[in-house]
Amino acid sequence: MNTKTLERYLSSLALLVALVLPGTATGFEEMIGAKAVAMGGGYRAVADDTGAVLLNPAGITQVKQYLITAAYSYASPSGDDLFASSVVDSKTSSLGAGMVYLWRNRNAMGNSEHEVAVAVAQEYLRSFHLGFTTHYLWRDNQDDGWRVDAGALLSPMPYFSIGVVGKNLVRTEGDQREVDFGFAARVPMASVGFDLVWVPNDDESPFGYHVGGEIIARKEIGLRGGYAFNRTGQDWYGLGIGWYVPRGSMTYTFRREVGNSEEKGHWIEIGISI
Repeated sequence: MNTKTLERYLSSLALLVALVLPGTATGFEEMIGAKAVAMGGGYRAVADDTGAVLLNPAGITQVKQYLITAAYSYASPSGDDLFASSVVDSKTSSLGAGMVYLWRNRNAMGNSEHEVAVAVAQEYLRSFHLGFTTHYLWRDNQDDGWRVDAGALLSPMPYFSIGVVGKNLVRTEGDQREVDFGFAARVPMASVGFDLVWVPNDDESPFGYHVGGEIIARKEIGLRGGYAFNRTGQDWYGLGIGWYVPRGSMTYTFRREVGNSEEKGHWIEIGISI
């Protein structure tokens, strides 16, 4: 990669960050995706499965297959549960697209939510990826609305990648704006990710940290673990195992909140690739 090309890519990343800064925010995002949860959220610079649609849309161009997944998550003692289905296609070109449907049943709050997210991404020179996700939400007892995210993924050298995500550039009332930075080191049999979540206008707790990794055993089993230093003070950790076959995968993830909460959850995801 020559100097001018690198400067152009870094300028794109800087523009993405600048778009997000004017917003105000409170709270902390909900983590979605069996692999992302198992890695403690250290995922924005990895972003290599259907979870990329929601956490870094630029990553969907890395999938290089037509991938369909279905997932179910259950949390206790709150009793909240979630169903997700997704499709990603970046098999035939440098352009990728993906769609996710989410249904959240928030028993603790007495309402439910539906969300559809559609993402598009483009790969440039195998080292730079840029993507956007548009969300539409309809929720009990709240206004329906749109949300837009943008993400970039840069690989300046082999086995190392940087991810930047702007969340809620366009948002509905009550949603937060934030900037996520991710760094990942990846070799053929393992990966390690570190993410920084920054809410620019929250003076009390603007930063959260996520760290996690995956080890591939015998080319077909992925062992994952990670920890999230949540900016709201409710830390959590994830553990997971994934089983890969030529035409699909099955993943189980366990998540447990620590500190002042006993909340824990289970996530099961099944994927089929074509």
